[in-house]
Amino acid sequence: MDDIKLQERLDSLKQAYNNTPVQSDPHKILQAIKKDSRTKKRPIFSFPYVASFLLVGVISGMLIMFAFNKYETEKNRPADKPEMEETQKQPEQEKNYQIKNVEELRQYLQQRIQRSGEMLGLKEFEKTSLARDAEGIAAEQQKKTEKEGLKGDALLKDLELARIEIDKKLITPQELRDGLAEAFKKGEGAYNLQFSRYIDQLIAFLPELQDKSSAMTMFAGQNGLLSARTVEILNKGQKTGNAEFDTLAQGVVQSGYHFYFHPEGAIEIQISYQGLAEQEKERMSRDAEIFLNLKKDVRFMADGSLIISPELLGQSLIKYEMAIKSIRDGNIKKELLEDYRQRYTVFLRGIDNNSARDDAGNLAQDLKQRWKRLMDAYPKTETAQQVREEYERLQSMNFVIGDDFQHNKVIFPVFAQDGEEE
Repeated sequence: MDDIKLQERLDSLKQAYNNTPVQSDPHKILQAIKKDSRTKKRPIFSFPYVASFLLVGVISGMLIMFAFNKYETEKNRPADKPEMEETQKQPEQEKNYQIKNVEELRQYLQQRIQRSGEMLGLKEFEKTSLARDAEGIAAEQQKKTEKEGLKGDALLKDLELARIEIDKKLITPQELRDGLAEAFKKGEGAYNLQFSRYIDQLIAFLPELQDKSSAMTMFAGQNGLLSARTVEILNKGQKTGNAEFDTLAQGVVQSGYHFYFHPEGAIEIQISYQGLAEQEKERMSRDAEIFLNLKKDVRFMADGSLIISPELLGQSLIKYEMAIKSIRDGNIKKELLEDYRQRYTVFLRGIDNNSARDDAGNLAQDLKQRWKRLMDAYPKTETAQQVREEYERLQSMNFVIGDDFQHNKVIFPVFAQDGEEE
């Protein structure tokens, strides 16, 4: 019987411990033990009773010490810090900015101008509008730095942005052309981006080179070299006898341009879309291929005159519409949209030496017929539908037009408005 009572006391003691909170008071634990340990009085000399009491006391003391130690441990342990807080305390890696101050930015600008001039074979490249625009970027940055008192990371970030803008202005077509192969390895998106940047720079640098072509024409004329044969020599990179022009010719061809001999006796520099198509035929993307197939025949007028028939001009508009609608890359599409708008304007308004207005003040008959042929041949295209709207508008006015008709606002088809009505 005494064994049973002893077991009941032990079970009661165990339950008291299990119900004790982690950060509890040892005094309360003891009280709970004493409460459950109370029993009816027994004879003082009962040995089983005394033995059980002593055993309970020893175990109680051990449990009290264990609970007290646990309480102290929990009390003194520092609270865990959130992982985010630990992450925030990690020192931020310092960015490796190329340019540390405005003086270094100016030094970088001069080096970039020199490099671009050498790659193009252009003497005094620093006098070009591109170089002047880049110098303007550096000057604006210096003014901003002084005005706002930029220092530290804010200054370094601004200088880096200025450096990037300078690069955008002065990076040569040749550098971007050389990067096409590497971009191709990275996928269609990377290739299209590199391709469109290359085309943009070909267009941006072209006026600077065309200024030189007039000097080349003069030199060739003075030395009896003004001929298609001279242009052929230039395009092959052969020597003409003039070191400056030979150097320029090398830069022109390597950048992606070619020389063209105008029938009226002039040497011109043009973008070689045909040469680019041949160079990139094994790796160009679908969008680049569509683009180059159209741009190979980019010339449709010269010196204010059409050099293709009005019918071919109308057909080219339909080709451009189909191409623009099928191209996915926005940057490549942008280049074709600009071409389309220029051609559409000429098709609709005529040009200086081919007036849209006859002597009676009416829409010229040849222009009217040009529109009707396009509407009849391609009635479902947006180009033809927009031309029809213009035709019907003038028809309601008996085709009477004013002197300023050629300069009237042109409303392009929706696909060519690029989000805004032109």
